[in-house]
Amino acid sequence: MTAAITSSFKNSLLTALSDAVNDADDNYYIGIGRAHDWNDSDVAPIRDLEGDSDISSISFLNKVRNSLQSYKIVESNSLVLPRVNWVSSTIYYPYTDTATEVDVSTNPYYVMNQNLRVYICLEQPKDTSGNPQVSTVEPTGVQTASFKTADGYVWKYMYQIGPEDANNHMTNNYIPVQFIKGAGVTAVEVEQKSIQDSAVAGAILSIEILEGGTGYINPVTVNILGSGTDAAASVNNNGGILTHVTMNEVSGVIQHGSGYKDVTISFVGNGGGSGAKARAVIGPVSGITADPTVSLRADSLMFHSDFVNSENDTILTDNDFRQSTLIKNPKKYGSLLDSDFTANAGNALFKLNFSDIVNPFNLDEEITGQTSQAKALVAYYDGTSTPKQVWFYQTEETGFVDFTSGEQILSNSGGEGTLQSSNYLVDPDVDTKTGEILYINNFTGISRDPDQTEDVKLVVKL
Repeated sequence: MTAAITSSFKNSLLTALSDAVNDADDNYYIGIGRAHDWNDSDVAPIRDLEGDSDISSISFLNKVRNSLQSYKIVESNSLVLPRVNWVSSTIYYPYTDTATEVDVSTNPYYVMNQNLRVYICLEQPKDTSGNPQVSTVEPTGVQTASFKTADGYVWKYMYQIGPEDANNHMTNNYIPVQFIKGAGVTAVEVEQKSIQDSAVAGAILSIEILEGGTGYINPVTVNILGSGTDAAASVNNNGGILTHVTMNEVSGVIQHGSGYKDVTISFVGNGGGSGAKARAVIGPVSGITADPTVSLRADSLMFHSDFVNSENDTILTDNDFRQSTLIKNPKKYGSLLDSDFTANAGNALFKLNFSDIVNPFNLDEEITGQTSQAKALVAYYDGTSTPKQVWFYQTEETGFVDFTSGEQILSNSGGEGTLQSSNYLVDPDVDTKTGEILYINNFTGISRDPDQTEDVKLVVKL
């Protein structure tokens, strides 16, 4: 038995997750962590470091929790699409309802122009032999009807990306897309809502030739038989073989018609010809512009947070990180189980307070308590605070033995100090063992500094 998750189901799942994040009932955070290298070449794993379990395994999730550094509330989210900039002298492919995910990724049917406006290609120009031609005229404008540019391409305007969305959800690889549910707040949203509401159900977007047939004699008539009205098209005949169909244009209006469901296309030549076959491309039931997330087959959701400097000393700034995670409903450290962590940002690292420092400690080195034999990795050394502190975390490799008050701490590179006899351990803000880890992204190290804002984006793709 063959089974598949449809693009509509993916869209529904991601939309539901987006709505859940926006709902005040739950708290979603982006966590960053893992200061130590993945391996000698610091290559992020696709599988666990031991190579014997998937990175979504419980074992790997525990490793993620152990090395978390900081949490920041999810500030915004959006469905996103692979970014396709309009570039002159490029062949763009028309929208088709037969396209697979692979087809969409290799032959994209939409573009974004330099003004951050997104258009779907409905028809590409072809030469007399039926070979597609390159696009040389950038689509522009905000018209509700489809339009033809001077190079012969037919485009349909979908929406514009607003300044806030561009800042939060646009990258070199992705652009945001959304469905406007209400009337819209910003001018960009109001415009998109108008485009959505103008969608024409059952319009024939294009007609695809399946077989060219033979022996056709001009003029050749395109017959469109179905429940709809007002669609009209013409066909190119190259030596008796039908190569491509174009929707007719009357006074600048392209004749897509409306109300079509099941359509039969046939051709009648002037005294000859047979064997040509074609199909109508109708698109989404409600119309191509009714919901851009559906028409553009959005299957990814981006989460965004800005890690601004140290966020009042809750976020580590002087070390790097190699993981970002999406976490739902973490708890405060040391609190009752029903005490949710709700702050804007939080520290996930323990801190050791020192009464005396002989030699400073270095980032990422291992420290050992000389009495307890506890081991840990240094995430940050603060030699200017009072008292001086080491922010640390423990892994399966270091073990999870507790340090003890007043003991001497040595590092493997000469660091040396003595812990305070009381109040030697400072708890983190967040209990890393709590909350649901919904998504993990592994990468090579990203460095931060106290004056840096880190724009962290997570993209969940189904």
